[in-house]
Amino acid sequence: MRYLAFAAILSFCYSCATAPSGPVRSLHKVRANHVFSAPDREDQFVAVLRGSDTLTATVHLQILLNDRTVIYRDSFAAEALLDHGFKPDPGATVTDADRRAYIIQRLNGLFDSDRFTRPAYSVVENAAASITRQEVADYLEDQPQATAFYYLVGKGDRRYIAFYPPEDQAVVFFNCC
Repeated sequence: MRYLAFAAILSFCYSCATAPSGPVRSLHKVRANHVFSAPDREDQFVAVLRGSDTLTATVHLQILLNDRTVIYRDSFAAEALLDHGFKPDPGATVTDADRRAYIIQRLNGLFDSDRFTRPAYSVVENAAASITRQEVADYLEDQPQATAFYYLVGKGDRRYIAFYPPEDQAVVFFNCC
């Protein structure tokens, strides 16, 4: 009897651990080229939505130089894209299809031109927020050709990044509301 109970528990645990949750795959990809790391060349911005479902997927963001060197990498839950601007009509029933469509809409606009600012330091001058890397902000203040890019992750997390030559990377230098 003990053996039978143990076998039943083991079988249940195995079936739960191996239950299919859907294959992880690329669900949506957005690419754009923008002047960023240098004023005379464009870099490639890529966002890939990976997972088995848009609502539970992860957004993988990369910025690459012309030689394919990755200068910035971030990832975050796709559901964070619902927090900004997702305002269904009052009284409307919001479906998962509505949420999925909104996430894709946000991804498609992730690299729009209005998300890039030159000079990069002007975002620090025009907003009351926290500078996360003072040495980068100081560097950018003396670089009128430097470009900043921002993207929103959830409520109140607007990340401003710029290329920082001393580290050969793009870094978050400013967070805002």
